[in-house]
Amino acid sequence: MSLRSLLSRAPRTSAFVLVLAPLLLAPSPARSAPSGPGDSPPASDGSGALEINTGRARLITLPRPMTDLFVADDSIADVQVRSPTQLYIFGKKPGETTVSATARGGAVVYAATVRVGNNLERYRPPPRWRRAASARPGDPARLRARCG
Repeated sequence: MSLRSLLSRAPRTSAFVLVLAPLLLAPSPARSAPSGPGDSPPASDGSGALEINTGRARLITLPRPMTDLFVADDSIADVQVRSPTQLYIFGKKPGETTVSATARGGAVVYAATVRVGNNLERYRPPPRWRRAASARPGDPARLRARCG
């Protein structure tokens, strides 16, 4: 491609970027409000793994109204519907279960594997260790403890 053809496309490209930038930087529609330490948010698309401590709850805001709700094992996690677009997931006892919410046509609005545990934050390595271990994927992590 020649420099002249690149320069002729520059105004169109910059206008395209200006229009799409706010859409790309907007927050994800499916989000959750953390309820305390040890609770990690779900994946940004509203699916994936959700970790909750026993006795803690998480408010989930859905991108569109749900009509059906499914909990695989309600002895591990309880779900209470606050509105058609909001639900609470409450950790009852340690274990793993699945929570799914669907819209009227059967489309999945929210799906997550819910892991409930005791003091999940207590057993996680410090953030600096997680960064060091994930700095170079495939390389063995070499960690040294420092005193003081």
